[in-house]
Amino acid sequence: MNLRRSRLQPAGCGVALVLLLCLAPACCQVSGSRGGGASDRRALASSEKPVTNLTAVGTVVGGSIANAIDAVARNGTRHPLVFWPAFGTSIVNVGVSNNSAANCPSDGMFKVAYGQPTDLYGFPERCIYPLLTIQHHGGLNFSNPVGVNSTINGFGDPSCAPNPYAPTYAFIEGVGYTPGKDFFVACYDWRTTPFTDVGSDGAHLQRAQSLVEQAYNNSNGTKVYLMAHSNGPLYVLALLASMSAQWRQTYVAGFIPIAGNWIGQGSLYSELLSGQSLFDGSPNAASAPAFASWPSSYLSASFPGQYNDSETIIVHQGAKNYTPSDSSELYTDAGIPYAATLAPLFQGNMTPSNTSPDTNFYGFYGSGLPTLVGSTYSNLSVGASFIDGGNIYLDGDGNQEYIDNLAALEWNAKLSPCYHYELNEIKGVEHVMLTSNPAVLQKIANIMFTNPPGISSQCAATPGSSSNTIATNSG
Repeated sequence: MNLRRSRLQPAGCGVALVLLLCLAPACCQVSGSRGGGASDRRALASSEKPVTNLTAVGTVVGGSIANAIDAVARNGTRHPLVFWPAFGTSIVNVGVSNNSAANCPSDGMFKVAYGQPTDLYGFPERCIYPLLTIQHHGGLNFSNPVGVNSTINGFGDPSCAPNPYAPTYAFIEGVGYTPGKDFFVACYDWRTTPFTDVGSDGAHLQRAQSLVEQAYNNSNGTKVYLMAHSNGPLYVLALLASMSAQWRQTYVAGFIPIAGNWIGQGSLYSELLSGQSLFDGSPNAASAPAFASWPSSYLSASFPGQYNDSETIIVHQGAKNYTPSDSSELYTDAGIPYAATLAPLFQGNMTPSNTSPDTNFYGFYGSGLPTLVGSTYSNLSVGASFIDGGNIYLDGDGNQEYIDNLAALEWNAKLSPCYHYELNEIKGVEHVMLTSNPAVLQKIANIMFTNPPGISSQCAATPGSSSNTIATNSG
C-alpha cells in the first residue's frame, strides 16, 4: 500500500544498481519455493499464455539508464503514457478554517505526502491527523471534517507526485516524452478509493478518463499505455472496469502495473493499531484513528476471502494469533473505530477474482526480500505499541508479500486470449526501487515503443460490454 520502510528494510537503497536482463527462455522461468506457494503459482501459470519472467542475473554499476532502451524500442511508435503513483506519494493540499483543536492553528493550509518533505505551514504533526480523518455519512458518502477542504497539487503533471519517482520521470522524458502532451500523472487522494472522493476536485475516475483522452488526442489518435505502481493499479482497474469495451479498445494500448497491491497486505492491520507517522514511518498513536477512517486502509489490507489463514497478521501475546480470516474479530477485540462499517465496503471489492483489466497486461513484481506482514502486541488497543522482535515476515518485495504479488497470475488463465499477458518477476529488487530499476525500465520502454497486439474481429467485444463485476457495496 504505502512507501514506508519496513522494520527490516535497510536505508539508503540507491538507483545506481543496474540489473541485467535474463533474455534466454531457459532462465526466464517462474522459479523458487515459497513454503507452499510455488505449486499454486505453477498451476496458475499453466495456461496457453505463458508467464514471462524478467529475472535479474547480474549487476553492473554506472551508465545511463536511458541507454537500456534497445534499437527496436527507439525505432517503434511511441505511445502516450498516463501514470498512477503509489499510496501516499500524491501531494494533497489541505485548507483549514475555524479549527477549534487546542494548541493548533485555527486557519491556514498545509501540504502532505507520505515520507517526503512537505510544508505544514506551522501545523504541528499532531494537529494534522484529526484534520486528515475522513467522515463517513453512510453508504459510499464521505467527506473531510467540517472546515477542511482537500485538493490534489498539480493533477496531471509529474510535480503532483515528485517522490520517489524522479528517476522514473527522468527516464520517461529522456526517451522523448513531454509532460502535458503525451505523458501525464494521475494523482489521487490516497486516503480514499477509486470510488470515494472527499475534496473539491471532483471524481477521480472522470478526471483520469479525461487525461487518457487528452493524451490520445495530443498524439494523433495513438493508443495510451496505463502504467501504475503499488496502489495505483487499483485505480487503473477501476477506470477500465467503469468504461465500455469500445472506450478501452479506442483509447487503451495496455496496462503496465508495477507491484500492484491486488489483494492487500498484512502489515496494514498493524498500522490500524499503532498508526504511522506520515513523515518518518515510525509508529504514531495519534495517527491511528485517522488511518482507521480512511477507506484506502481497508482496500489495502489483506483480503480475508483470498488470504484466509495463510498468514498471521497480529499476535496478541498470551491470547490469540489473528489471521486475515479473523479480521472482523480483530476489529472488535481491539476497538478499531470505523472498521466494522468500512471493512465490508472495501475489502475485496476489486481483486483479480472479480475484476479483469480487459486489455493487454504487462505486470512486474519483486521477490526474495523479507516482507513485514504482522506484529506482536501485549496490549490489543488502538495506539498500542508493538513488541520489538515480534515481527512476522514472508517473502515479498519488502512491502508486499508474495501472496499479494502473485494474485495477478489469476488473469493468466481468465484474461481473454485476444489480449497479451505477461507477469515479470524481478528478484531481489525492493518495492519502491522497481520503478527506477533499469531492467524494468528497459522492458517498459520496449512496451511503450511497440504497437500492441491487435484485437481480431472475432475477438472484439460488443461495444459497451464488459466482463468486469466490481462489488461497490453501498452498506
